[in-house]
Order: sequence, then C-alpha cells, then structure tokens
Amino acid sequence: MLPVWAQARDNACPFQPKLGLALAGPDAVDCGVAPMKDRSGRRRVAECAKDAIKAKRPVRFGVGSGGMGIDVFDCDIVVVDQEQNYWLIEYSYDFSFGEDARPVVSVSRCPTIDFAWKDPVERGRFGPRDCVIDESAIARLRLTRP
Repeated sequence: MLPVWAQARDNACPFQPKLGLALAGPDAVDCGVAPMKDRSGRRRVAECAKDAIKAKRPVRFGVGSGGMGIDVFDCDIVVVDQEQNYWLIEYSYDFSFGEDARPVVSVSRCPTIDFAWKDPVERGRFGPRDCVIDESAIARLRLTRP
C-alpha cells in the first residue's frame, strides 16, 4: 500500500484518468491530476510529487482544465519514471468537431520541472521546460477512447 501522501485525490483529466501511469511504471506514486483553477489541489498534488521525487520514486501528477468552455478538455501530466527521466504528456480533446473530433497528444522528455512556473497567461502547469518531443513514447501511454 502506498503512503497516505501518495493517494490520488483529484482527476481533472476526465477522458484519460490513468494518463501517464503506464509510462511511470507499476510502482509509481499517483499524486493525481488537480483542476488548474484549484490552487489548494495543485499545491497538494505538487507536495505529493516533491515528496516522491525526493524519495527517488517514480511518480505521475498533473493539472487539467476540466473544460475550457463547454467543449474542450485538456490536461498536462508530468511523469518521473523508474530511471528518474522526466516526461510531459499534453492531452486535449475538442468536442466541437463532432464526429471528426480526435484527441491531440504530445509526449516530450524534459530535463527537469519547475513547480513555480506559469505559462504566459498565468496558468500553472508545473513548468516542464526545454522539453523535446518523443513520438515513440506515445505507444506506451495506453490511451482509451473518450
């Protein structure tokens, strides 16, 4: 059983609730995916992730919009795998395209993360920087159809 701090409490990535867990590995700590607008939830997820990283454990955590407007969902997931590699998974789904809607997925390797980073519109996304896209990792995500 995982320690209390490792229990995932939020899931703001509703169409891919397990996104990143396969990449993190079977022993990963799942800190959850907090709603972007929920500062206390983001703080709780970040503290869990910091504890796991400090303990050199694989971990998965992130933030999600839960919906931008009524028809777009997106989430950013950070994974630290068993070899302590950092990954950023970006997932979005726009329902406004109707039957032609397809998820957009990107997976990148990152040298590190910055928990205080915010993008240009002041949304905190745990700040992976200088990431390089790794298309080969997408097959390891085990995406499900929304």
